Amino acid sequence: MFSTLQELKNLFGRSFVLGVFFPVLIVVAVSLGLYFEVFREGLGAALAGWETLPLQIQLFISIVGLIAITVLASLIYSFQYSITRLFEGYWPRAGVMQWFRDQRVDMYRQNWECLNAQTEPGSPLTETEKAGILGDLLIYYPPGRNYLDKLMPTRLGNILRASEIYPYDHYGIDSIIIWTRLYPLLSKEAITPLENTQTGIDFMLLMAALAATFTLVWCPVLAFATNRWQLFLICSLGCPLAWICYQNAVQRALVYSEQFKVIFDLHRHDLLKVLNLSTQTEEERTQWADISDFFHFGMPMPYKPASKDKPQGWDQVAGALAEYIKRMNYSKS
Repeated sequence: MFSTLQELKNLFGRSFVLGVFFPVLIVVAVSLGLYFEVFREGLGAALAGWETLPLQIQLFISIVGLIAITVLASLIYSFQYSITRLFEGYWPRAGVMQWFRDQRVDMYRQNWECLNAQTEPGSPLTETEKAGILGDLLIYYPPGRNYLDKLMPTRLGNILRASEIYPYDHYGIDSIIIWTRLYPLLSKEAITPLENTQTGIDFMLLMAALAATFTLVWCPVLAFATNRWQLFLICSLGCPLAWICYQNAVQRALVYSEQFKVIFDLHRHDLLKVLNLSTQTEEERTQWADISDFFHFGMPMPYKPASKDKPQGWDQVAGALAEYIKRMNYSKS
């Protein structure tokens, strides 16, 4: 019973209610209003008819409607990750989408080259202006020329990609692999701000997707079903609303990116302690590479004898075996 209650709490938690349920409720309510206004006697007549219904019927219809919206929101909630990836720029690598993706990536690469050139010695810009440009490069793009092949075709994708690369660039940590192991160790104080920001991003991206879909569906319907240009104009506002929501998500992603980086700066050693591994700075990059290989490829961790100066017997064999398996896995990958 208690496990079921916990599952319901997780399902109808803040991320679901604010990130999915309310956007779906808003779009369904507006769509119903348009339906009654265009295809029935009008919204005013529908509301007047609603008031004449018995209280029991009103309550029944309201409960059934909320259940239907909740089910629809739950279905959309299961696709929230895919919606976010779509806005990040993980598009099909075929046909027109591949061409469009390449064009967008080339545009961001040229922008990076232009901004980077303005920070080079001999640039007419002042040091303050160069510092501002360097800040933009750090926030909006992957860190440095070595990572230009990681560019994404959208602004949101590049911001989140920069945060994913940050742990590797600074500490040698593969954030995609390590995050799922580090996350359970984080305190509520550390993870709550990140989750709240993520909920805000999900809300804005879903609102952008629903607003664009609303316009694409209702504008053609209104164009054929009515000559009331006011309704058509109102529905067409979904496109600028989608753009505004996306830009809001981008701004929230800047906050999320910094929070994500801070977690690795402050809490990466928590995982090392749980795994009973050394937290010495000089060994950190190599150690994180070994941990990533262990979780991702299943390669054994290099054996470290108690006395590093005098490895003996099986210590040497174990170390050599670990290095051999690592080379074999890299050659296959």
